[in-house]
Amino acid sequence: MKNTLLVIVLSVVLAGCGVNVKRTVKDNILVSNASPAIRLNIPQPYELVNSTSGKKFNEYDNGFSGSYDNENSYLFLKKSANGYVDGAFYVAFVEAGAQTMFIDELKDKELFNSGNMQFRGFNYKTYFKVGKLPRSSENSCFIQKMHRKVLPPNKSRLFVMVYSEVISCDKLNTEYSRSQVISEVDARAFEFMNSL
Repeated sequence: MKNTLLVIVLSVVLAGCGVNVKRTVKDNILVSNASPAIRLNIPQPYELVNSTSGKKFNEYDNGFSGSYDNENSYLFLKKSANGYVDGAFYVAFVEAGAQTMFIDELKDKELFNSGNMQFRGFNYKTYFKVGKLPRSSENSCFIQKMHRKVLPPNKSRLFVMVYSEVISCDKLNTEYSRSQVISEVDARAFEFMNSL
């Protein structure tokens, strides 16, 4: 009887079942006890402006279908002295719907400079994305550096952190200035991630 009980307990623990996942934000400290277990101390200029929890429809890469995934997400914004948003940090914990798994490599045409980064014991895939801010009356663009990790079991969990900066689109006009700005944002993103 004891052996049977031990096998059941070990099966539940090793499979990750029975873990009551709790995520909280208090005083700009985001804590997750599982999937992954992590503590992020978000710097004070950033303020939590939105958090969501629940099922969200995500379209598959092939564009033909999708699944309803469980997602917890948190958006922190940083404002300049004149009150304009000049930076953001987005965090998402996603658990795939039934019969779905996440892929390690993204095939999105808008993403570039794929790389890797070690952070808190995990190797993250990193990508950049540049675009114009929607509904912006100013000449404002954004640069994002995405940190993405697919987690076991069966690649059914995904953890994403996105560092973003708002910049003038004029700084991205030439290939040289664009690569220089992206390099500078990369350095600030690296510094930011290490401050967490």
